[in-house]
Amino acid sequence: MPLNRRQFLRRAAAGAAALGAGGTAGLVHRDTTDVEVTRHDVIVPGLPAALDGELLAQISDVHLPFNRTAAERTLELIRELRPAFVALTGDLIEQLPALPEAVEFARAATAGARASWFVLGNWEYVVGLTPQDAERAFSPIGVEVLVNRASTIRTDVGALVIAGLDDPFGSGPNPTATLAGVSYGAPMIWLLHEPGYVDGVPARRGTAAVLAGHTHGGQIRIPLLPAVTPSGSGRFVSGWYRDTPVPLYVSRGVGTTTIRARFRCRAELPVFTLRRG
Repeated sequence: MPLNRRQFLRRAAAGAAALGAGGTAGLVHRDTTDVEVTRHDVIVPGLPAALDGELLAQISDVHLPFNRTAAERTLELIRELRPAFVALTGDLIEQLPALPEAVEFARAATAGARASWFVLGNWEYVVGLTPQDAERAFSPIGVEVLVNRASTIRTDVGALVIAGLDDPFGSGPNPTATLAGVSYGAPMIWLLHEPGYVDGVPARRGTAAVLAGHTHGGQIRIPLLPAVTPSGSGRFVSGWYRDTPVPLYVSRGVGTTTIRARFRCRAELPVFTLRRG
């Protein structure tokens, strides 16, 4: 009988733990609790000169209240990097009572940012968080909740649009509604949680990238075996994909699910430098 992802992760974790005497335990600890900063240039056609060189940090799949060590390390890195913009791309929580903790995490992560955004992931909907709940929780701390909605960063000589799609567990992605009122050709970056929907993102002029999470990069990566990812991942695991209508980046994320461990798949904080195209 084929294994589902939950069964695979549990069996794979047990196998990795059995190898602990050979040094695997130390690798599991590092991959689970430390966070790797990955740096990327994103060429944005028509990007205003005032935004050239600014940093956008993507925080995905924190899964509070679990794995707080990685969450705290992420905050330390954000304080060091001081990005101008922060995008939270879903699965911030895995239990509804963790919402106040998630708000404090988001407050700390975005404290020095000029703008920040949150798109809901499948776990927000699974535990019963509605977009209205999210608005009430995150808007007071300056984090915009983008549910099929776009936000605009304005400068004296132009603007950058950040477009956020809803998760399939909610109302579903709706690019048409998201782009209502957005000028054709406007410089734009898309945010969504589940990368399997990327083919539905319009490849309009000015669109630079889609930033997603959800996959955890496979989380438990056993040598010689393909990554097992959750439904909604499509064919995507982690990193850049250039063969999509719009270039896609899939973060490995910060936290864990099902089991509280990573193996050969380190937690990640992607940081994007915006460049004029």
